Amino acid sequence: MKVVRRAGVARVLAGLVVATALLVAHVEIRARGSGYRGPWLPLEHLYEIALVLVLLALCTGIGRVALGRAGLDRADPLDDFLLSVAVGTGLTASGLLALGAAGGFRSLPLALFFMVLGFVARRRLLELPGLVRRSLSQTADGSGPRGLELMTLAVLIVVAVFLIVMASAPPVDWDALMYHLRIPAQFARDGRIYLPVDGLHVTRVGALHMLYVPLLMAGSAAAPALLNTFLALLLSGAVFSIGRRLFDRSTALLATSLLWATTTLLLVADTARVDVSMVFFTLLAHGLLLGRGERRPGARELVLSGVLLGFAFSIKYLGWAYAAALGPLVLVTFGVRWSRIRYTLAFAVAILLTSAPWLLKNWLLVGAPLYPFLAQPIPPPWLRALFRPSGREPTVHNAMRSLVWQVRRRFNLHDLFFAPERLTIEAEGAFYTTSPALALFPLGLVFWRNRSVLGLLLPSLIYLAALIVPFPHTNLRYLAPAMPPLTLVVCFAMVRLADRLPSPRVRVVSILAVASLALGPTIRTIAVWLSRTEAVSHFVGATSSRSYVATHLLPGARQYAHMHDLLEVNTRPRDGSVLMLFEARGFGLGREVIADPQNSNWPSLAPLVSGGSCLDDPPFRYVLFNILSLRYYGRSGADLGPLRLDDFASYRNRCLRVVAETGGFTLFERRDARSISTGHVGAQAAPHPPDP
Repeated sequence: MKVVRRAGVARVLAGLVVATALLVAHVEIRARGSGYRGPWLPLEHLYEIALVLVLLALCTGIGRVALGRAGLDRADPLDDFLLSVAVGTGLTASGLLALGAAGGFRSLPLALFFMVLGFVARRRLLELPGLVRRSLSQTADGSGPRGLELMTLAVLIVVAVFLIVMASAPPVDWDALMYHLRIPAQFARDGRIYLPVDGLHVTRVGALHMLYVPLLMAGSAAAPALLNTFLALLLSGAVFSIGRRLFDRSTALLATSLLWATTTLLLVADTARVDVSMVFFTLLAHGLLLGRGERRPGARELVLSGVLLGFAFSIKYLGWAYAAALGPLVLVTFGVRWSRIRYTLAFAVAILLTSAPWLLKNWLLVGAPLYPFLAQPIPPPWLRALFRPSGREPTVHNAMRSLVWQVRRRFNLHDLFFAPERLTIEAEGAFYTTSPALALFPLGLVFWRNRSVLGLLLPSLIYLAALIVPFPHTNLRYLAPAMPPLTLVVCFAMVRLADRLPSPRVRVVSILAVASLALGPTIRTIAVWLSRTEAVSHFVGATSSRSYVATHLLPGARQYAHMHDLLEVNTRPRDGSVLMLFEARGFGLGREVIADPQNSNWPSLAPLVSGGSCLDDPPFRYVLFNILSLRYYGRSGADLGPLRLDDFASYRNRCLRVVAETGGFTLFERRDARSISTGHVGAQAAPHPPDP
């Protein structure tokens, strides 16, 4: 007994020493700024990883408590672990939503909140290391074909290292800087959930964003991306679990590997974007509805599936679309007679109840639960306040949607497999690939009589049809929920067809050959991103955060670095807000900005200044004009007429003076603003931005 106690005390002391070292490193990094490179930087990454793992551990403990009290404990350790993570994450996020609505995003209330969670889940937290060990031993028991086991292990190690290294780097993607990080950071700064002056994307801020708030308050801009990375790795576990339960270990192993042959998932999972994390929830919900082999799911599993789909909706609206696609499966599984229809109603009620807090949040903030859907465009608060003295209502121009639809091609299978970059406007789309293995999808139709194949296939196809037919210009990321089920079907077909080959060795070799070909684009993408960015160098402390962004592979990241420097040198935080035109990345600038997420700031403002007005006391001192985004759309053939750029030229000449220009950005100051003395970045600007 004394030996056990001493070992426990030693572990606690070691943990305290490590935690202290990581905290010291974090404080040191914060003091030295984004230009620091050196030995403290790797410790900062470990601090961020530890932060996320502690948060996930708390969520898992809460999830296990909830499942246990509902009588939904799973005998299978891996299933129990995965469902506990998902349920606990959803419940914790819902609690944070309530806390933020009450103005509790402050250090003390948050600390008390997590202390209560820890107390409630204390016993489950003590059991968590054992559960993780049992889950890992179950996935690596070596009972499958050795070659397939080794390939899957190698793929998962490579993917995990890549995701963690990339997620630990500073955020650079447009959507993360526009709202995934910026709006939670505003909540963290002001201590509450509210409608920012330019933040109608607040309606798209959901469950995972609530978890971002304490991570950002802990001083980590990379932790939200790391949270998504770990949920993406758990998605691999969900694919394995469902494949093993419905089919066999070989199918599960193959699907776990080939999931990452779709590099869209890979390049989104290491960012603050929530698409892949949502898929973790939809796949678990889908798997629950399929039961185990010929055994149909019970009523409790049905309700749990509905809860998970409600949580998926709380992450992204597409969760409801996938829930609707699963509706026919529920009806077929439980029957359409009135005596059985109550199960379907219970499923729907579970979805609605877990979605309700997030619908209420949107209704209270903007008066539309599903905004921007099923609602008229709403002017942002800053614009409404500016128009109020004139007695006119501003007209909201959703220029972004029009421009995107003109630039992005309509969905088609040729581009999906051979030129996916044509189906997206993201610069990283040049590295998107759809798993070549999915081209073998017709093979899965051969086994359509298999109940599990049909149960995976139909909801996925219904979801894709419901997404693509009415929205042919949809984003490739939105296809993600269908990828794991289709991958499972294709892998099952591959394994079954390989079983017809003459010997076990030939079967394994043939499967490995096809899998290697399918994973080729993934390996190439990983190699390019690790060699042409400074991610590895930054991870080990040899490159600073500032240098990482300034030398990034993606042009948009380098442009963001120019914009950051332009504002840092030529403005001061207390000088007043910056009105962004055709630019929306407001996170991490250290300045108050009015972002332009829909490219609508100027088209909406133009009617107010078209008569020669320079505006009386507008809510901004500076105007930041991004010519690069206009050039991109103009060169892609988009019609820029609705943006009213001629009116801006007139307003600029009357009311603005040039402060500085660099990297495609021009910073103006209002002529009636008090003159300030600042430095300059780059060359002095020409009298106006160049024509796009």
